[in-house]
Amino acid sequence: MFETALAFWLCLVCLAGAFAAFAWALWLLHSLAASTPGRVHPLAYAFFFVPTAINAAWLSVATGLGALVLAGALGISTRADTVLAILLLLAACLLGLFVLVTQRDGFYGLTLVWALSAIAGRHSHLAPPVYITCLVCLSLLGLATILAFTRRRERGWPADGVHDELLAGQSSVDSQLSRELSRHASAGEAAPAGHAR
Repeated sequence: MFETALAFWLCLVCLAGAFAAFAWALWLLHSLAASTPGRVHPLAYAFFFVPTAINAAWLSVATGLGALVLAGALGISTRADTVLAILLLLAACLLGLFVLVTQRDGFYGLTLVWALSAIAGRHSHLAPPVYITCLVCLSLLGLATILAFTRRRERGWPADGVHDELLAGQSSVDSQLSRELSRHASAGEAAPAGHAR
C-alpha cells in the first residue's frame, strides 16, 4: 500500500512539473509575441505555439486525473472523491477560459474540449454531479474556443508578419514622397533633377 501510494505521488509530481514547465513556456511565447511588432511567422506558430499549447492543456487534465488516482490509492471516501473531481474539473475549466480569453489560444481550448469529451464519453457512469460538471465545463470551453478562433481570425492569423511590415514601410515612403512633391509644386519649385531627366 505504501509503495503504491509513493509511486502515485511520484507520478503526480512529475505530471505537475511537466504541466508547469509547458504552461510557463506557453506564457513566455505569448508574451514574446505580444512584444514583437507584426505577426508571428506561420512556421514559428506551427512548430512552437501549437505543440506547446496542446501539451500544456493535455497535461493540465492529466495532472488532475493523477490527483484522482492518488486519492483513490489513499482510500478516501466516495463523497470526498466526488468533491475533488468537481474541483479539479472546475480548475481545469477556469484555467482554460483564462488562456482563451487573455491569449485567444484556440488550440489550448481545443485540446481541453477533446480531453473532457473523452472523459465524458468513456466514463458516463461517473457520479451525476461529476458528469454534469464535466458537461458544463465542456460546453463553456467549446463556446470559448469557437470565440477564440473567430476573434483571432478577425485580427488576422499569424502569418505574413514581415510582408505586412514591408508593405507598411513602403506605404509610408510613398506618402512622404507625395507630400514632398506637393510641397515643391505649390512653392513653384522644379522637380528634383533626377526626376527631370
